[in-house]
Amino acid sequence: MKKIVSLLLILVVATPVWAYGRKIQLNTVLKKELNQVLKATDELHEACFDQDEPLISAKLRSVIKAIDAANDKIMLADTQKIHLDKLLKSAKSDLEKSQMSSGKERRDSLKSAFHQIVTMVKTYKLDSYKIFFCPKDRSVWIQKSWKAKNPINPKKYGSCGRPVR
Repeated sequence: MKKIVSLLLILVVATPVWAYGRKIQLNTVLKKELNQVLKATDELHEACFDQDEPLISAKLRSVIKAIDAANDKIMLADTQKIHLDKLLKSAKSDLEKSQMSSGKERRDSLKSAFHQIVTMVKTYKLDSYKIFFCPKDRSVWIQKSWKAKNPINPKKYGSCGRPVR
């Protein structure tokens, strides 16, 4: 009897650990649109790292456009609709703020937008991107390459960052 109780206790305690690693599968059409958001975000990341202002402006518009396209398909997300809608709206709002700002205000809004995108990558089954974290400015972002390229503070902390996934 003690063995059965012990086994049940282990199963109850261990179940959340098993479930933790699973990502939520999405409808194929919505997944394609969200992967376009990720691709545009990676391009924005590169422009921010390179500090190319005209390209940053263009890439901000591209990410916002990709988010709008994904929002048009959000009805295809079953129970995840509310969570995904909040992530996308928050990221879009932050990106729009960064379009109209500069300096610290722009860095803060970009930092928040990248955080929303990272949350999406961690939650949903999408294309593979590396997630980086810089402990110096506490920023997170996605990128394809393995070499850290901090898009939030490229002058000060350009190589700061380590992959977290």
